[in-house]
Amino acid sequence: CDYAQENQRIPDLKRHIITHNRWLEPEKWICCGVGMERAHLYGTGIKQGMTDEECIKAGAYDFRGRLMIGGCMKTFARRDALKRHVDNRNISCVGHM
Repeated sequence: CDYAQENQRIPDLKRHIITHNRWLEPEKWICCGVGMERAHLYGTGIKQGMTDEECIKAGAYDFRGRLMIGGCMKTFARRDALKRHVDNRNISCVGHM
């Protein structure tokens, strides 16, 4: 790539290299939302005590065997990129880091 590192910090270079190799590894950081036990804390429309069927009608989905809500399923190479995504007020995704 034509990336020109302006400083000599090794951690910055390693972080950049990870972005190139992310397709070689399984997905590490996925915007998968929050589990049902925390969903009521994020304004998702899920209330404590709702049945699984009610949660699914409200938009919940299965993610790796767990009922979740509020994610877009976009993948990220690094944890800090996922955190920026979830913290962005212009995006409706919610998550717990």
